[in-house]
Amino acid sequence: MEFCLVTHVHPDHVTKDYMPDEMRMIAQNEMDAETLRKMGFQNVEGFSDTTMSIGQVTIHRVDGLHGDTPEAVGRMGPVSGFVLESKSEVPLYIAGDTIYYEGVRQTISRFLPGVIIVNCCAATTPIGRLIMGLEDVERVCADAPDALVIASHLDTVNHATVSSADVKQMALEKGLKQIRVPADGESITILSQ
Repeated sequence: MEFCLVTHVHPDHVTKDYMPDEMRMIAQNEMDAETLRKMGFQNVEGFSDTTMSIGQVTIHRVDGLHGDTPEAVGRMGPVSGFVLESKSEVPLYIAGDTIYYEGVRQTISRFLPGVIIVNCCAATTPIGRLIMGLEDVERVCADAPDALVIASHLDTVNHATVSSADVKQMALEKGLKQIRVPADGESITILSQ
């Protein structure tokens, strides 16, 4: 079973350049699903509720906040994260493009994920910071001290202010052994607990 969850349709997340046309695409909502269809993807659906199941996996759509100022949030538009649950695996939380805010804390508290993927390059524009930075990652770790936290969306974003080296250094200095920063092209296998 292969599918792609689309947190939002900004070009740094999904384009026709690297996704096969026939890939099953699941968008955060029907508006984004329609945008994907117009891009030429053929097998697209959008969340109509906050939960859907695919095989033995239950996927929960959760809100994100794509900016730390009202102007940034307004310009970036709605974004989502996803929590994947299965009886045979630990819950996986894909935070997506969000800053740390009460919604992230509530998602962690509600689902108790064993793995959390955070986009954390602290991408910043004149209208504000758009996604998590080092302090946000530290807060996620404090909320989920037993979870593996995978730092993503690093080193390839031109408006990033935090690098993979910065995240590794912060993890070392703070003793946050739960943080993992994948190397370029690295796959991470997560085993059930």
